[in-house]
Amino acid sequence: MRAFNVPGNTPQKVGPGFTRSEKRRLLFMGLGLVFILSALGVAVMKRNAYLDQRSRSLPLEDSAMAETVLLPDIDVNVLDTLVRDERQVDRVVLEDEALDYLLERVRTMTPRHFEAMETEELDAAKIAAIEADPAAYRGNAYMARGWIQELRTRQRGATGQQEHIGRLILEDDSVVYFLTLDVGALEQDSFARVDGIFLKFFSDENAQDPGQWIDGPLLVGPEVLRSYPDYGTVSHLEPGYLIDVSDADLLGEEPRIVRESPFDALWHLMAFSRDMPADAIDWEAAPLLNNATLMSIVDNPAEWRGAPVRIPISRIQDARVLRATENPARIENFTQGWIGNTTWKNVVFFKYPHANYDVKLRDHVTGRGFFLHNFAYESAGKGLRIAPVFVLQELERFNPKPDPIFMSLGYGIAGVAVLLICLFVILLARDKRKSEGLQREIARRRRARQAAAGSMGTATR
Repeated sequence: MRAFNVPGNTPQKVGPGFTRSEKRRLLFMGLGLVFILSALGVAVMKRNAYLDQRSRSLPLEDSAMAETVLLPDIDVNVLDTLVRDERQVDRVVLEDEALDYLLERVRTMTPRHFEAMETEELDAAKIAAIEADPAAYRGNAYMARGWIQELRTRQRGATGQQEHIGRLILEDDSVVYFLTLDVGALEQDSFARVDGIFLKFFSDENAQDPGQWIDGPLLVGPEVLRSYPDYGTVSHLEPGYLIDVSDADLLGEEPRIVRESPFDALWHLMAFSRDMPADAIDWEAAPLLNNATLMSIVDNPAEWRGAPVRIPISRIQDARVLRATENPARIENFTQGWIGNTTWKNVVFFKYPHANYDVKLRDHVTGRGFFLHNFAYESAGKGLRIAPVFVLQELERFNPKPDPIFMSLGYGIAGVAVLLICLFVILLARDKRKSEGLQREIARRRRARQAAAGSMGTATR
């Protein structure tokens, strides 16, 4: 009996489950998914490489090292036994043994030590409290700022060690005495700052008015630092501070390399940014810092000096909170760093007169502030470059809120994807059922033909 091969009677199975054509479809879909994921990965890598490249154009900064401050061991009981200041006659005496004990412990102290000791600044009210009960405050750390009214140097003891004794007149006209080992280049009438340990309430004769004795607390410290009279509240910008500000210029016939911001202009602008009234500037009318504005500032800095500028959504490329040096704005900590934008040809350097710990590397921020000047910096990867310096009045981290339209669109796309997957599965199942029905019909017809062929053969015999 001959078997007939009917076309299509054998399904194109490659194994249990899907047919070869279905497997081919799944393979193409898998390759498409791999392509999409690869494209996303490449985009992320290029983005990170771009950010790294922009960061390499900034100056190299030393990593901040963790500080460990070892405070001197000052025994207040020892000081109490060595000094006397209860009576007026006792206050004119400087006890050598007490001075030796205290100087031995403060000679290696730095401003960081006094900061760790939570030093208080002396004023008239605090001085009155100390005068009423000196023993209760002995051995405490204090700081005083004022004009040096008198200053003299003496040598004491067998070692011939030099000591500097002076009298400060504070900004509220109070009096504070100091005894230190170093006064630097300061002299009489200089404005100075003294950090020291309170030893006793002291009395000294006024050299300008003999016979007049002036009382005040005596601070023993390592040195006298240059300081500056307090600006107080700066509610308006004084143009005089910005007149003599210089800008870096690397392309002129005589290149100028300016690496530091001018001291007085910087701190006046910092104080104004901190203290300015809310309605002092119409920020809505201030220009936005786009690339055209930035290039105009770089090319024509004098025209933009002190001008208010708004910073659009940009990216932090470096930000850190620093302790301020002695300054007339009385700012103790400030934030400084770099801001970049994909539409700018230059990065910008900023100073913000507050400690902002919220903004970090690669955060998006918005801000507004005032242009100070252009300065030159040594880029880590591109040599000497110029960046505008801005003193910011506002620096805020930008947290984008999801747009409901995009959320709805996302849900819609996800829903369509689920429907397509379900439809694909249903169509595959339907095709499979049709294929199985067709195979059964072909098998039935084959059996019918075989039966008919067998009947014809029997009849012939």
